[in-house]
Amino acid sequence: MMTNLTIKKKAHLNSDNEFLKIKYVYGLNTQKKQTCKFISNTTLAYLAGCNILTIDIETLKQKIFHFKCKGQIEILEISTDQRYGLLVDIDYKYSILNLVDLCELKGSDSKSIIPKNSTEIKNEIINSVSISTNNELIACHTNQPNNNLIIFSFRLEILNKIKKNWPSIEKERSYSDEYYVCFLPYDNRRLFIVG
Repeated sequence: MMTNLTIKKKAHLNSDNEFLKIKYVYGLNTQKKQTCKFISNTTLAYLAGCNILTIDIETLKQKIFHFKCKGQIEILEISTDQRYGLLVDIDYKYSILNLVDLCELKGSDSKSIIPKNSTEIKNEIINSVSISTNNELIACHTNQPNNNLIIFSFRLEILNKIKKNWPSIEKERSYSDEYYVCFLPYDNRRLFIVG
């Protein structure tokens, strides 16, 4: 898929430099929410199947990194300090969380990515993830019919699994396909959940 991508840059003396427009970004999946993130001040990473592509917005140099996955990498989340990335490999009946060191993507000429830690979640499809600002916790929200909130340590050990308890009126309520979970920036023990 070809997609136009516009990135807002810091304003310079000349207002023409305020936006950088990249005309063609190949493979970007615009149907997913968490597929495009900055991994440094000038490097944008995005997902394409089992590949992560990076583009330096200053030089427009692009790199492709292959990740061995069972399904397709559908979610990319970056830690606040831009040191770690969380890749979610999704197949039909399960999700695999993979924690990677982003130093492998920054400045490296390697063509493949090896995760530091991985964990498989059976019978759950993750649709949103968030990393706490102190890099201690990871929160995941899963799809219907489970609708679970799963909290992991940074070593990808499950700390808690919370089943959403909907009120009895739920049978008449239509479900949303949009879900989002994130830690509050000032409190690593509180979550904001939409969906």
